[in-house]
Amino acid sequence: MRNQICRFISDTETICVMKRYYAQMVMVKMRFPMEEGDPVAVPFAWLDRTLEMPTPAVFDDINFELACIMYNIGSIHGHIGMGEGRVDLDSIKNAFMQFQLAAWPLKFLRDEMNLTKFQTMDFENAILTWYINLLLNQAQECILEKSMIDHKKNATVATIAFFLRDSYHSCSVHLENSSVSEVVSSSKFKLLPTGRIWTGMAENM
Repeated sequence: MRNQICRFISDTETICVMKRYYAQMVMVKMRFPMEEGDPVAVPFAWLDRTLEMPTPAVFDDINFELACIMYNIGSIHGHIGMGEGRVDLDSIKNAFMQFQLAAWPLKFLRDEMNLTKFQTMDFENAILTWYINLLLNQAQECILEKSMIDHKKNATVATIAFFLRDSYHSCSVHLENSSVSEVVSSSKFKLLPTGRIWTGMAENM
């Protein structure tokens, strides 16, 4: 099963396999001492595709395996959300759901798991926070699009648009003033125009 998830593609079937594997690893962790320094700890290796590292990161700790699986579950949900055309209500709803589902695993990693010991850039709080906020902003865009399709009041649409403007501005500031720029430096050139789009929309409502 691990070989299967390491060659994953971004679809719901892969997510289901990952969740089953994650549940199995949780059961293994409950039965055997496999954390760092424990008697039956075994190495788990994952490639860092973000930084295109030539060699995998390896840790003798089952928590590293659990964290990587959780991270990839969130990543795939995000990819599925991005793949939605959002040209009709069903697609908008699906995208909204996927972006929400993508943010939750990353919030769990940031808030519930102590990942600093792994010294992996993907698990840094600043980077996880940036990804979480970006995904939630994408979900908020879906709400805005649905509001326009539903012909909501101009004041309602403007409120959401202003919120998005401020949220994307916060993402841009976070990007420029943290270690995030080392990983996603090109993204800052995409965030600012997006924020201006929502500003222009809100001011013309």
